[in-house]
Amino acid sequence: FGAWKKVFPKGKVLSRSTGFIRTYNKNSYQEYEESDETVAPYKPKDIRLPAKEMVVGVSVDEKQKAYPRKTILEKGIIEDSIGKTKITIELYKPLGSIRAYKVEGTKETRLPLYEGYWFTWAAVYPKTKLDK
Repeated sequence: FGAWKKVFPKGKVLSRSTGFIRTYNKNSYQEYEESDETVAPYKPKDIRLPAKEMVVGVSVDEKQKAYPRKTILEKGIIEDSIGKTKITIELYKPLGSIRAYKVEGTKETRLPLYEGYWFTWAAVYPKTKLDK
Protein backbone atom coordinates (compact mmCIF):
# COMPACT_ATOMS: atom_id res chain seq x y z
CA PHE A 1 0.00 0.00 0.00
CA GLY A 2 2.86 2.34 0.79
CA ALA A 3 4.23 2.13 -2.77
CA TRP A 4 0.74 2.73 -4.21
CA LYS A 5 0.19 5.74 -1.95
CA LYS A 6 3.49 7.30 -3.11
CA VAL A 7 2.44 6.99 -6.76
CA PHE A 8 -1.19 8.04 -6.13
CA PRO A 9 -1.12 10.37 -3.09
CA LYS A 10 -4.70 11.54 -3.71
CA GLY A 11 -6.02 8.04 -4.45
CA LYS A 12 -9.09 6.75 -2.64
CA VAL A 13 -9.26 3.48 -0.76
CA LEU A 14 -12.34 1.30 -0.53
CA SER A 15 -13.63 0.42 2.90
CA ARG A 16 -14.31 -3.12 4.08
CA SER A 17 -17.37 -1.77 5.91
CA THR A 18 -19.80 -2.50 3.08
CA GLY A 19 -22.82 -3.63 5.06
CA PHE A 20 -22.46 -7.15 3.66
CA ILE A 21 -21.20 -10.19 5.53
CA ARG A 22 -18.09 -11.19 3.65
CA THR A 23 -14.55 -12.09 4.60
CA TYR A 24 -12.43 -9.69 2.58
CA ASN A 25 -9.21 -11.07 4.09
CA LYS A 26 -9.67 -14.40 2.28
CA ASN A 27 -9.34 -15.20 -1.41
CA SER A 28 -12.79 -16.44 -2.43
CA TYR A 29 -11.33 -18.18 -5.48
CA GLN A 30 -8.48 -20.07 -3.79
CA GLU A 31 -10.05 -23.52 -4.27
CA TYR A 32 -10.71 -22.79 -7.96
CA GLU A 33 -7.19 -21.47 -8.51
CA GLU A 34 -5.65 -24.58 -6.93
CA SER A 35 -7.81 -27.07 -8.82
CA ASP A 36 -7.31 -28.31 -12.39
CA GLU A 37 -10.92 -27.49 -13.28
CA THR A 38 -11.81 -24.53 -15.47
CA VAL A 39 -15.00 -22.49 -15.31
CA ALA A 40 -16.08 -23.62 -18.75
CA PRO A 41 -14.98 -26.27 -21.20
CA TYR A 42 -12.67 -24.91 -23.86
CA LYS A 43 -11.24 -26.15 -27.12
CA PRO A 44 -8.73 -26.57 -28.50
CA LYS A 45 -6.72 -27.45 -25.42
CA ASP A 46 -3.19 -26.14 -25.61
CA ILE A 47 -0.93 -28.23 -23.41
CA ARG A 48 2.25 -26.16 -23.80
CA LEU A 49 1.55 -24.83 -20.29
CA PRO A 50 -0.75 -25.96 -17.49
CA ALA A 51 -4.25 -24.57 -18.08
CA LYS A 52 -4.12 -22.23 -15.10
CA GLU A 53 -0.57 -20.98 -15.51
CA MET A 54 -0.72 -17.19 -15.21
CA VAL A 55 0.48 -15.49 -18.38
CA VAL A 56 0.89 -12.05 -19.84
CA GLY A 57 -0.37 -11.89 -23.41
CA VAL A 58 0.50 -9.21 -25.92
CA SER A 59 -0.95 -8.65 -29.39
CA VAL A 60 0.79 -6.56 -32.05
CA ASP A 61 -0.43 -6.24 -35.65
CA GLU A 62 -2.70 -9.30 -35.26
CA LYS A 63 0.17 -11.46 -33.97
CA GLN A 64 0.19 -12.68 -30.39
CA LYS A 65 2.69 -13.93 -27.87
CA ALA A 66 2.31 -15.07 -24.27
CA TYR A 67 4.85 -14.96 -21.46
CA PRO A 68 4.58 -16.88 -18.18
CA ARG A 69 4.02 -14.28 -15.48
CA LYS A 70 6.55 -15.95 -13.18
CA THR A 71 9.25 -15.50 -15.84
CA ILE A 72 8.59 -11.75 -15.97
CA LEU A 73 8.66 -11.53 -12.18
CA GLU A 74 11.99 -13.42 -12.10
CA LYS A 75 13.71 -11.53 -14.92
CA GLY A 76 12.19 -8.09 -14.33
CA ILE A 77 12.41 -7.22 -18.02
CA ILE A 78 12.03 -9.07 -21.31
CA GLU A 79 13.05 -7.56 -24.63
CA ASP A 80 11.54 -9.45 -27.54
CA SER A 81 9.91 -9.08 -30.95
CA ILE A 82 6.46 -9.91 -32.16
CA GLY A 83 6.73 -10.12 -35.91
CA LYS A 84 8.96 -7.19 -36.86
CA THR A 85 7.97 -5.09 -33.86
CA LYS A 86 10.41 -4.81 -30.97
CA ILE A 87 8.66 -4.93 -27.62
CA THR A 88 9.61 -4.70 -23.98
CA ILE A 89 7.72 -6.25 -21.09
CA GLU A 90 8.78 -5.16 -17.65
CA LEU A 91 7.91 -5.31 -14.04
CA TYR A 92 6.94 -1.76 -13.11
CA LYS A 93 8.62 -1.61 -9.73
CA PRO A 94 6.78 1.19 -7.94
CA LEU A 95 3.57 -0.87 -7.95
CA GLY A 96 4.74 -4.36 -8.82
CA SER A 97 2.58 -4.33 -11.94
CA ILE A 98 3.59 -5.38 -15.44
CA ARG A 99 3.62 -3.13 -18.47
CA ALA A 100 4.42 -3.65 -22.13
CA TYR A 101 5.44 -1.23 -24.84
CA LYS A 102 6.73 -1.28 -28.38
CA VAL A 103 9.91 0.46 -29.37
CA GLU A 104 10.19 2.31 -32.69
CA GLY A 105 13.48 4.17 -32.91
CA THR A 106 13.53 6.24 -29.72
CA LYS A 107 9.73 6.24 -29.30
CA GLU A 108 8.05 3.93 -26.79
CA THR A 109 4.32 3.25 -27.12
CA ARG A 110 2.43 1.44 -24.37
CA LEU A 111 0.70 -1.77 -25.43
CA PRO A 112 -2.42 -3.24 -23.92
CA LEU A 113 -1.76 -6.57 -22.29
CA TYR A 114 -3.72 -9.46 -20.88
CA GLU A 115 -2.92 -10.95 -17.48
CA GLY A 116 -4.73 -14.17 -16.74
CA TYR A 117 -4.89 -17.90 -17.20
CA TRP A 118 -3.11 -19.61 -20.09
CA PHE A 119 -6.20 -21.57 -21.12
CA THR A 120 -8.22 -18.41 -21.77
CA TRP A 121 -5.47 -16.69 -23.78
CA ALA A 122 -4.74 -19.84 -25.82
CA ALA A 123 -8.45 -20.42 -26.49
CA VAL A 124 -8.87 -16.92 -27.93
CA TYR A 125 -5.51 -16.96 -29.74
CA PRO A 126 -4.82 -20.60 -30.66
CA LYS A 127 -1.89 -19.62 -32.93
CA THR A 128 -0.17 -17.61 -30.19
CA LYS A 129 3.55 -17.96 -29.81
CA LEU A 130 4.84 -18.74 -26.33
CA ASP A 131 7.97 -17.54 -24.59
CA LYS A 132 9.05 -20.01 -21.93
